[in-house]
Amino acid sequence: MGLMIALGGLSAYSFGLYGRLLHEHKAGSLGELWEKEKGKSSSWVISVGTLTFCFGAALSYSILLGDTFPALAATAGLDGIFLSRQFWILIVTSTVLYPLANLESLLG
Repeated sequence: MGLMIALGGLSAYSFGLYGRLLHEHKAGSLGELWEKEKGKSSSWVISVGTLTFCFGAALSYSILLGDTFPALAATAGLDGIFLSRQFWILIVTSTVLYPLANLESLLG
């Protein structure tokens, strides 16, 4: 629990720091801020870091789905394909996550 609180505090501090730096340097994104501070030649670092972070988050979410939904299906008395991790990952990803990822805005 203490580790979660510490990591949450670190995340909040980092998020606030990004906001202050973006405002101070009048940048619209982290990539733009990096270009202003370090130059364009290494701006690929931000893109790779963002891609890696998003991939890791998606992978973690898929692992969570694959572990949770088959257990729920077993508790509900379902059997067969409903106990397959791959089935639940495919169903939830294709019916919920993929449509959400393709929205231009979550507002409407």
